[in-house]
Amino acid sequence: MPIARFVPARLWKLPGRVRVAVSRPGFVATVRSRAIVCVVGVAALQLANALHASQAQAARRQIGGDDGLLAFGVMGPVTAGESLIAIVDRLECQVALVRTRDNSLLRRIGGCGRGPGELVRIDAITFKGDTVLVAEQRTLHFLHLRGSTIRKQGLQLGPYALQITSMGLIDDSTAVVAIGLPSLEVLRKVTDPAAHEYLRVVDLRTGLTLRSFVHDSLIGPSNQAPGWTRDLPMCSSPHPSGGARVVTLNPWTFELTQYHLTRDDVSVQSSHLTKVDGLTGPDEHSGRRRVGLASTACSSFGVFAKWSRSDGGRRSGVLLVDEYLHGRRPIVRFGPTDSLFFGTAVAAWGSEVFLRSNELRDWPVLTGLDLRASAR
Repeated sequence: MPIARFVPARLWKLPGRVRVAVSRPGFVATVRSRAIVCVVGVAALQLANALHASQAQAARRQIGGDDGLLAFGVMGPVTAGESLIAIVDRLECQVALVRTRDNSLLRRIGGCGRGPGELVRIDAITFKGDTVLVAEQRTLHFLHLRGSTIRKQGLQLGPYALQITSMGLIDDSTAVVAIGLPSLEVLRKVTDPAAHEYLRVVDLRTGLTLRSFVHDSLIGPSNQAPGWTRDLPMCSSPHPSGGARVVTLNPWTFELTQYHLTRDDVSVQSSHLTKVDGLTGPDEHSGRRRVGLASTACSSFGVFAKWSRSDGGRRSGVLLVDEYLHGRRPIVRFGPTDSLFFGTAVAAWGSEVFLRSNELRDWPVLTGLDLRASAR
């Protein structure tokens, strides 16, 4: 409830007393002097601040629901920029371009099919100037913001890469992509180290993989059942000294690791075990416990890590971690009945993190939380 609802709305001067009506329904104070009017007004504001201090970061924007052209059957990947937010509609094989200034729809691009400008599926997206890069399994589509296809580029990711789960730019000709891998049972006899690595640096001009890194032995247990697709939550943002800052989130240990990537080099800058009470502990089979759901989003403001667990206390929330992964701050927590309890952090721009609601609801919603005030 906005604090403004507690601000006195009107004053009526009656014989022998002043009656104060406060704009919150049902809250009326009767006092005997103007001096007490001020006290009541201040007290109401203090009460409002106390009631809502834990939710100072109210939703800045909400996109989706049953809002006509901005309704999504199944909401997919999201990427955000200064003036546009790109949201994937999986059912329509489209990318909805939404203006950040007023949350209005600029246009939808794509559509289901194999003709010019059409797509079969969309696994990941990112902006590149006035171009939207769309990953469709092992192919990158370069689409102009007007919707026309600029070109396509096949990617050589190796025989065991199932799909691209996220991607980001390193420079104009190089990108980093995270891939989904089959279960360790499938790869048990594969000796090629690259087949067990989650991240690839790829040349956007040729589609060649320049290097791969983050071996699966660093991530999770080895007893996953056949048929599982394993992926590593990853986000990227421009690095102050050039290239990209890439952060991975280990869903088993909730460890954040930061890399500095250029076209020619990969270096680990920091690694930090970001523990959330009750989220890490022994698992009866593997000795490790997986966070129920983990995702991350990066911007120049910081690293946002979304987590949830449905066992025990059924908790969910967002952490804000500084760019060096040293400081952490719980930003917001969600209850089991909140639509964002199982939501994922899908994008960030500046101090705003975008959370996709639980896809099981009838009409998915993208919620933008501006966390600038919470970080002070």
